[in-house]
Amino acid sequence: MGTAISIRLIGVLISLLFGIYIAGVLGLLIAVPVAGVIKNTIDAVSSEVGI
Repeated sequence: MGTAISIRLIGVLISLLFGIYIAGVLGLLIAVPVAGVIKNTIDAVSSEVGI
């Protein structure tokens, strides 16, 4: 469980860094909801698969 949490956290941080790098503050504002959608999608797929 700890590994899955750290992988998701790293993915969110990478998304935020790419958002800041590509488009500055506007990119950060877009990257936060996108990271949330990615996390929710991974959670939904994981719960259906049974991981």
